[in-house]
Amino acid sequence: MTQRVRLDNAAQAAPRPSGARPENPQRNRKKKRWYMTKKEKIVLISLASVTVILLVAAILMITSMFAEPTDDGKILKGVVAAGVNLGGMTPDEAAIALQEATADTYSKLDMVVTVLDSQITLSPEDTGASLDIQAVIADAFNYGRTGSRAERNQAKNNALTNSVIIPITPHLNLNTDFIRSEINKLGTQFSSTLQDAWIKLEGQKPQMGAGKPDTSKVYQTLTIYVGTAEYGLDTNKLYEQVLEYYNINIFQVVGTCTVLAPESIEDELLNYHTELYEEPVDAQMDPVTYEVTPEIYGYGFDLNKVKEQIAKTPYGQTITIPVGYLAPNITKELLAGNLFQDVLGAHASALGAETAWNSNAYQACEKLNGLIIKAGETFSFNDVLGELTEENGYQEALAYRGNVAQKVMGGGVTHVASVLYNSVLESELEILERHNHTYATNFIEVGRDVYVAEGKEDFRFRNNRSEPIRITAAVTNGNICVSIEGTDNRNYSVEISVKVIRTIRPGKLYNVMVADNPGGYKNGQELVAGVNGYEVEIYNSLYTDSNGQLQNKYLVNTYTYEARDSVVVKLEQKPTEPPASSTPSTPSSSAPSSSTPPASSTPSEPASQPASSGSSSGNNNND
Repeated sequence: MTQRVRLDNAAQAAPRPSGARPENPQRNRKKKRWYMTKKEKIVLISLASVTVILLVAAILMITSMFAEPTDDGKILKGVVAAGVNLGGMTPDEAAIALQEATADTYSKLDMVVTVLDSQITLSPEDTGASLDIQAVIADAFNYGRTGSRAERNQAKNNALTNSVIIPITPHLNLNTDFIRSEINKLGTQFSSTLQDAWIKLEGQKPQMGAGKPDTSKVYQTLTIYVGTAEYGLDTNKLYEQVLEYYNINIFQVVGTCTVLAPESIEDELLNYHTELYEEPVDAQMDPVTYEVTPEIYGYGFDLNKVKEQIAKTPYGQTITIPVGYLAPNITKELLAGNLFQDVLGAHASALGAETAWNSNAYQACEKLNGLIIKAGETFSFNDVLGELTEENGYQEALAYRGNVAQKVMGGGVTHVASVLYNSVLESELEILERHNHTYATNFIEVGRDVYVAEGKEDFRFRNNRSEPIRITAAVTNGNICVSIEGTDNRNYSVEISVKVIRTIRPGKLYNVMVADNPGGYKNGQELVAGVNGYEVEIYNSLYTDSNGQLQNKYLVNTYTYEARDSVVVKLEQKPTEPPASSTPSTPSSSAPSSSTPPASSTPSEPASQPASSGSSSGNNNND
C-alpha cells in the first residue's frame, strides 16, 4: 500500500541533477480562479434587462408599422361624390346625404350647354340620367380598402391631404351616344368659313336748305354685311366637360370656342359718316331778350347707334341703315314751350264806359304784352309804360286828383295795373310795392285794385321763381285780360278772396241854398252820393290739384278805403249869407268806399293817396 507523504516546501525543493533543464515555475504554479463581486453582478443584470426591453420595443414598433390598422367602418376623410363630402360617414349615413343632395338634380334638372350665343338642353328624359346611389357609396367606402398594402396606404395618405372625387358617371346610366350626338350638332354651327364684311351706299343726298324738312323720308340707305367668322369648337373636349359636370352635380356648362372674326369695317363706316354727316343745330334763346333763333336740321346717320346695331347683329346677317334728315334736340317750339308752357295766374275785367279811358287801357296792354321778366328780376309798371304823354299814345280821361274830378293824362292805366295785380297774386310772385285807391273803385272788387301815378306811386314785384316769366296782356271782347306764363311746378291752384272786417259808414254834408236858387235844387236833394269805407283783408287759398282739397290759406295784406260823405241840399227861405253856387262842392272824405258807384258826374277811377313803398299801403292825402 502506497503511503502518501506530505512534504513541506523545503522537502519538495530537491536538488536538480547536473545537466538537467530548469523547471518552468509558471507551468508548475497552480492557476488561480476569478470571481465577480456582487456589485458587478447587479450592473450586468441591469444592462441585460434594458437590452431585452429595447429589443422588444423595436420589434413591436416594426410590427405596428407593417400591421393593418383596425377598420372603423367609415369612409375615409376627404372622399367626395357628386359634390358631397362623405368623409367620416358610415355607408348608411353617406347614402342618406347623397340622396338628399341629388334628389332634385340628376333625374329632374336639364343639363344646359352654352357656347357663345348658342345653347342646347339635355333633359333627364333624353339622357336617361338616374344615379345608382348604392354603387357610388360602395366605391366611396372601398377607396383605400382595396389593392396591395402599398396602394392602400398611398390612397389613405392622398385622402388626408387632398379631396378625392369618386367618379359617378359610371353609375348614372347616361345615354352617352345621345349626348355626343347633340354636342356634334352644336358643333356644326361653328364650322363656317371666314368671309369679309362690306358696306354699300345707295340713293341721292338731298339739297340742304332752311325750313323744316320731311324727317320721315329716307333719301339714302347703307347696306352693311357684317361678315362671317371662322369658328373652332372641340366637340370631344366639350363632351368630356359635360361628363365632368355631371360628375360634380352641376348642370350649367359653358364651352369654349375659338373665333377668327372678319376684319373690322369701322374705318370704312367712319368715312361714310364723315362724307354724309351735317350736324343739326339746336334752337337758341337770347338770355337777355329771350328771342329764339330757330333750329337747323342736320343730315346723315347716328354713328354710335349703327355701331351698336352691328355689334348686336349675328355673323352672316345683313342690315340696312336709313340715311336722312336729323332733327335737333331742341326746337323753337320746344324751347318756348318749356319756358312759358303754363299759366301761373290770369285775370280779366270789363272795360269802362269812357272811350279815352279804354284807349289808355289798350295802350297799357300793348306795352305789357310779351314782356319777359327773368328770374330774380324786378318789374316796375311805371317804367314799362313810360311817360304818359300824347306822343306816347295816351289820352286824357276823367279821374280824381285830390278830391276834384278832372281830366288826367293816362287815366285808366290803373285799371290794367289792377288786373295785372290779381294775376301776380295768383302766381305768388313777391310784391314789392302796391297802393290802393283812396275810395273803393267801381271797376274791380274792393281790395283787388292798384293805384299808380307817374313819378310817384308805382306797382312793383319781383320774379322770385327759378325761371323767366312772360306777361300776356290784351283787350279781348270788351275785357282787359292779363296772364302770367312760365313753368308751374306747383301741385295746387290759387284762389283769391277778400274779407271785409270793418265797414265805415259815410257822413252827410249839407249844401245850403236859397229856395229860389238858379239851379232849381230841391231841399234834401242828394248832390253827391255817399260811399261806404272799408277795412279788408285779402287772402290766397291753395287747393290741391288731385282732389281739390284746401291745402293752405294765408293772409296777403290788410287794406283800408276811406268813406266818402254824401252832399245834400238844404234850402233856407231867408239866407243870412250870400247864396250858394248852383254847382255843388265835392267834400273830402276820410273813409274807404264800397261797390256803390258814385254819381254819374264822378269819374270811374277816384284818385288815391300816396303810400309808402312796400307790398301794403295806407291812405294819405291826395295830390
